[in-house]
Amino acid sequence: MNFVLGITKEVYYYEKEVIREKERYEKLKNEGKDEYTLKHQEEVVRESARMIPHCMNELQTAFTELKALLESEDHLCETEEYQASNVILNNAGVLLAQ
Repeated sequence: MNFVLGITKEVYYYEKEVIREKERYEKLKNEGKDEYTLKHQEEVVRESARMIPHCMNELQTAFTELKALLESEDHLCETEEYQASNVILNNAGVLLAQ
């Protein structure tokens, strides 16, 4: 459960980081920074963007495992932990569907 939650947070983090770093690139470009600085910033953007598919693959695997676990332990559906896991699973499913 915590693993799925952690990966979900990572995906959102990297999505925000890509936006933030692209904005930083534009700011540097508008300030007339040298080519080396701009190329370095482009690489920072690319590195952040590359992390998103990696995290999504991890999330898909963890999602599948948690879903199977919840299905096999449905007799625990009244427990707080089961219900919390189900909420996390649903949130991860929304992210994976994007």
